[in-house]
Amino acid sequence: MIFVDSSFFIALVDQKDQWHLDSKSLLPILTDEIILLTDLIMAESISIIGRRSGGKAGTQLYQYFIDNC
Repeated sequence: MIFVDSSFFIALVDQKDQWHLDSKSLLPILTDEIILLTDLIMAESISIIGRRSGGKAGTQLYQYFIDNC
């Protein structure tokens, strides 16, 4: 089990984020882990991605959380 902060999810989704490539390289490691996060991390991630990339991206991130976390 691993606790993941919103900065990881934001960097993963936002290709312009300075940490995008680093977060993307960590993704294969996390596929075998149980991802633990709080509702506040989820809300922050969705809000920031929605603001940066639009509502559709925010909705897709929300759906990812529902399906995988």
